Amino acid sequence: MGAMDFLGRPFRWLDSVGRNRATLTGGPNFAYELCNRRISDEELAALDLSSLRVAFNGAEPIRSTTLTRFVDRFAPAGLRREALFPCYGLAEQTLLVSGGPHGSGASTLAVATAPLESGRIESVEADRLDARVLVGCGQPAPGVEVVVVDPDTRMRVAADQVGELWVRASSAGEGYHARPDTTAEVFGARIAVAGEGPVLRTGDLGFLHGGQLYVSGRRKDLLIQRGRNLFPQDLELTAESAHPGLRSGCRRPTKPRRRSAPSVTRRP
Repeated sequence: MGAMDFLGRPFRWLDSVGRNRATLTGGPNFAYELCNRRISDEELAALDLSSLRVAFNGAEPIRSTTLTRFVDRFAPAGLRREALFPCYGLAEQTLLVSGGPHGSGASTLAVATAPLESGRIESVEADRLDARVLVGCGQPAPGVEVVVVDPDTRMRVAADQVGELWVRASSAGEGYHARPDTTAEVFGARIAVAGEGPVLRTGDLGFLHGGQLYVSGRRKDLLIQRGRNLFPQDLELTAESAHPGLRSGCRRPTKPRRRSAPSVTRRP
């Protein structure tokens, strides 16, 4: 489905699932959020999502609130909670790094915000005021090893510590076209001391916990403010939630530019 077809009317996506009895579909987190907000009660009554077995969510930060609202909103249309399939991948790995297992639904982990900003994982109750609920991106795929590394020292970090996600798998790409220096840095990394490698550097930060991979942000996007590690998407979410006048996941619409009439040359 074309992106503009979906954005113009999100109902088209889920309606096509029902009409074609699709068992697998998916998209980024904002697509699910758009369905939560834009599909009317009348459209919901016309949907049939009972055939859906896998609804994957990837490509950008996954919000637990989005998944919860999506299940609650579309359960009357036959959507199963177990169909949710958060996952993580990147083109350099020819996509899938982790996900599933199929039919297990989404796993979440509530952690204390302050330790997380310092790179430490401290599990807390989800209803605590300082809790941040993270969505697990599943288990590493068969044949894929995920290593959590300190990006500065290039050494493995301790358990329940945030680090850069490095991936080792035979399905990784060989490099970037005509960019040997960047290829060596990204695809030819080696873990310090042991010299393990080559390993693919994803540039993403995260950790492993209970067999699940959790992605906390993009290293290049990291903002350090008075010792706190902050990410733009979290600041955006805070801003969106601060006032009802700010629409979630939206920006100010721009007026279409008026096109001048094409000039016509008349021949005698």
